[in-house]
Amino acid sequence: MKKFILFFISVLLFADTKIFIYPKNVAFIKQDKNIALEDGVGYIENIPRNIILDSIYFDKNVNSFYFKNGRLYIKTEKSDFLKTKISYLTKGISYKISYVGKLDKKLQLIGYCQISNNSKIFYNNADISFIAGEFNINFKLPIYIYKRAKALTYENMPNRIEGYYRYDFPFKIDLEPNSIRINKFLNKKVDYKKIYSLEVFDSLSRFGQKVFKFDQIISFNTPLSLPAGVIRFYKDTFLGENFIKNSPKNSYLNLKIGKDFDISLKRVQKEYNKTKKFVYTKIKFIIKNPKDKDINLQIKDFFPNSNAKIRADIKYKKLDANTIIYNVKVPKKSKIEFTASYKVLQQNI
Repeated sequence: MKKFILFFISVLLFADTKIFIYPKNVAFIKQDKNIALEDGVGYIENIPRNIILDSIYFDKNVNSFYFKNGRLYIKTEKSDFLKTKISYLTKGISYKISYVGKLDKKLQLIGYCQISNNSKIFYNNADISFIAGEFNINFKLPIYIYKRAKALTYENMPNRIEGYYRYDFPFKIDLEPNSIRINKFLNKKVDYKKIYSLEVFDSLSRFGQKVFKFDQIISFNTPLSLPAGVIRFYKDTFLGENFIKNSPKNSYLNLKIGKDFDISLKRVQKEYNKTKKFVYTKIKFIIKNPKDKDINLQIKDFFPNSNAKIRADIKYKKLDANTIIYNVKVPKKSKIEFTASYKVLQQNI
């Protein structure tokens, strides 16, 4: 009984587990363990049944090793302590990212990582990292359970995070079977802008008149590389949500949270003429701002080609060959009006 207890304690005291969690419900596990071999036989518990083995390292010669029923069995010629390093890919561990954006003078950006262990394995006192990015793996292929394999050195294992972004938790985690852990990985305040924006695509069509509402956009530069996840914005109460794609550091994000209730644009088509040679339209813009504050808004107008002849009462900026933008400041509790005309050759439409 005493020998069994000593063996069990040795595994717990000297186990070192690192878990790298990828998208697509995939994890890369590295485990360093010291085990006691009794009569030349020992084993490591909590090895998943389905793995893609990367490498195994022993600090001493072994006669054989094999996987069976969630254990790695090792045989040597005598009783001894053995240092082992094993790394493998497995399924059943996943992460999900979510963000909270608290709007004040600055945007307080808080990131949460929800880790789910849907396997039957208990990873005790593990170092956890999650990897953000897009990578290729096909777990529909046969998953190799190695009866025997060549022992590779630990230093020769491939770098599994090159080309992606890795996020390390500064503390160890007990990842129990069929459990969920939520950990904060980001808490920063950043400058932001709230933009009222509208996109229109029908300027060269006959439409008579239309009324539009403006999108509310939260714009900011990412303080670090952000993994993909849902972001929900709050200011005293919930304002709306959007989705952040994988975004490198200093990416400029424009995130729509909903349509503004008050601000409106009415477009009235004053003239429209379509011939075999050209399309001509003249449009009146009427913007109403009933709010108690001045607002800055933008209107993007799209055309099918770069040869449009444009005349407008206010300044506009050409964003690309097919897009112009009006940046308009509207004083509180007021409205402004302006007119624009567009002429495009038919052969260019």
